[in-house]
Amino acid sequence: MSASSPAGRVATGGSSLVRRVVSGILLLPVVLLLVHRGGWPFLLFIEAMVVLGSVEFFRMARHKGADPHHWLGVLAAAALAALMYEGHNAASGLAVTIFFLLVLVLELQRGRPAGSVGNLGATVLGVFYVGWLGGHLGLLRQMPRSMGAADELGARLVYFTLLITWAGDSGAYFVGRWLGRRPLFAAVSPRKTIEGSLGGVAASILAGLVGGLWIVPMLGIRDSVLLGLVAGIVGPIGDLVESLLKRDFGVKDAGELIPGHGGVLDRFDSLFFVTPVVYYYLKYLVFRV
Repeated sequence: MSASSPAGRVATGGSSLVRRVVSGILLLPVVLLLVHRGGWPFLLFIEAMVVLGSVEFFRMARHKGADPHHWLGVLAAAALAALMYEGHNAASGLAVTIFFLLVLVLELQRGRPAGSVGNLGATVLGVFYVGWLGGHLGLLRQMPRSMGAADELGARLVYFTLLITWAGDSGAYFVGRWLGRRPLFAAVSPRKTIEGSLGGVAASILAGLVGGLWIVPMLGIRDSVLLGLVAGIVGPIGDLVESLLKRDFGVKDAGELIPGHGGVLDRFDSLFFVTPVVYYYLKYLVFRV
C-alpha cells in the first residue's frame, strides 16, 4: 500500500490515521466474508479489485501523457483474472495471445507512430500488473480443488496471506510514524523509512507465527514463519514499485475510493506481490501439486 500504508513513513496528520483505521474496520469484515464464501461472491470481489485497479492504472498513464487502450486493457485484465480463478490455464494463454495481438493491431490502426511504444507498454503493463498479479488471489483460494482437499483450506490460505501482508503494512506504518528517521529509498518514496520497514518485517513474522498456530496449522510453524518473513520483505517491494509508477506518472495516490488509503492499487499493491510468492511457495515447496 503505497500512499497510505507505506513500508515505513515519517509521521503524518492524525486525521489521516483516523480515516485509515475506520476504513479498515469497515472493509475488513466484508473481505473476510467474501473469502469465506468463495465461489462467485469471491470471484466478484477479485473482478471488482482488478477492474477498479485497472481503471486507476490507465487513468494514471493518461496523466503521464500516454494513450493506452483503456477498455481493452480493463476487459483483458478482468478476463485473465476470471480464467485464472476457474483454473483454465490453456484458455488463459489463449486470452493473453489474443489480447497481445489485438492491442498491437489497434495501435497500428491509429496510424500515429509517435508514442506507440508508450501506449502499448502502458496497456500491457496494466493488464499484467493488475490482472495477472491480482488473479493469483483466485488461484490461491482455489488451490484445494487441484489437491482434492476441503474448500475450507483455500479460505484459510487466503486469510493467512492477508494477515501476513496487512500485518506487515500496519507494522511498517505505525513504526514508521513513531520511530522513522532514515529514508529507505528516497529517490522513489522519501517518506518510507528503514525503521518502518524493519517494523513491518517483524510484524509479518509475528503474524506468520500466529497464523501458523491458529489459521493454517497444517503448514507447520517453520513454513508459516518463513512465509511471514517473505511477506515482510516482498510486500514493501510491491509498495515501492507502485510508488515508482506513481512518481513517474506524476500522481500522489492511485485513486480516492478508500478514505485514508487512497485507491484500490494503494490498498492492494503489497498483496499483488505477496500473493504470487505465497502461491508458488505452497504449490511447489509445500503441497507439491
